[in-house]
Amino acid sequence: MPYAPVAIELAPDRVAAARWNRAGSLDGYAVESLPAGALVPSAVEANLVNSPLVKAAVAKVCERLRLPR
Repeated sequence: MPYAPVAIELAPDRVAAARWNRAGSLDGYAVESLPAGALVPSAVEANLVNSPLVKAAVAKVCERLRLPR
């Protein structure tokens, strides 16, 4: 497979993850909401305002997709 089998997106309102199988078909996805202000887009300031909440959301989508941590 020429592409990564997993993608994780961090957005101000959610963490999303998708997993593809070896044939390239979508095998699963998971989305976890983030509370307002936990992740803030900025080119010059810290993005992770509440890193424990973002880390927990990443762990939840990985767990739901049965990804190793």
